[in-house]
Amino acid sequence: MTMLEERTSVTPAAEDLPLIISVDDHILEPRTLWQEQLPASLRDRGPRVVREKVSVEFIGGKFTMNRN
Repeated sequence: MTMLEERTSVTPAAEDLPLIISVDDHILEPRTLWQEQLPASLRDRGPRVVREKVSVEFIGGKFTMNRN
């Protein structure tokens, strides 16, 4: 193997690579996940999605929220 061949071979073997675990991924759970999967005794304490009719405005550098 020539020096040129050694320098252009930049792909390391998989076992030489470090294990990388991404912790910045975003997962969207189903809205009813906790109400369906928690034991019945804990369901009222689990997180939940609550949808309310509100409008948000950004005026003059400030956010305002109005319930409709």
